[in-house]
Amino acid sequence: MKSKNGSKPRCPAYFEPEFREIWNETLNELCFSTAELATFRCGLDALRRMRQAREIVDREGLVVVSGNGTAHKHPCTEVEKNAAAAWIAAFRALGLRVDEEINRPGRPGAGKKVVHA
Repeated sequence: MKSKNGSKPRCPAYFEPEFREIWNETLNELCFSTAELATFRCGLDALRRMRQAREIVDREGLVVVSGNGTAHKHPCTEVEKNAAAAWIAAFRALGLRVDEEINRPGRPGAGKKVVHA
C-alpha cells in the first residue's frame, strides 16, 4: 500500500528497532490495503506485547505469591498466551508465515515471508 504521495506507510514511532525492521522489510516486499495494513500493525503490536510479557515473566518468574501467601501463575503468562494467539491470527489472515513449525513447506503459506517470535 502506498500513501497519496506515493511513499510507503510510516512505521509507528513507538516500535523498537527490531519491529521497525520487520515493518520496513515487509512493506518493501508487499502491498497492503488499508484494512490489511491495520491487521499487520495489530499483529506486530501483539508480537511486541507477547515479548514484553515474556520478559516480565523471565524476570519475575512463572509464579507470584499473593499477600496471604498463596501462589498463583504470573498474570503475564496469560497476556503472553493471548498476544501470541492474536499475532498468529493476524499474520495468518494476511498469508504471512509466523514460524516454520506452523507453516512448513508444502502447507498453505509456504514460501511467504517468515517472522520469528
